[in-house]
Amino acid sequence: MKKTLAVIALSVLAITGCDSQNANASDKTAKQQEMMQGDMQKQHQQMMKDVEQMKTEHKQIMADHKQIMDEHKTIADDHKQMKDDIKTLKNK
Repeated sequence: MKKTLAVIALSVLAITGCDSQNANASDKTAKQQEMMQGDMQKQHQQMMKDVEQMKTEHKQIMADHKQIMDEHKTIADDHKQMKDDIKTLKNK
């Protein structure tokens, strides 16, 4: 009877995974997951900083583009006015 109870107790321990190897493997896996999570968080933060920098650069480029387009329109308007003035002078 005692032998049967001992065998049952050992079987229960084996089935429930109460050995140190499984516990150590589980701890190691948890630590690896935490490290990966930390690395991914750092990568995400860096990507968000990069995105913000790109947005700032894009905003500056668009402001410069608008200024160039405004200057181009002014030059084109001036050119048209000069052509009209020349045409008027030729007709006099």
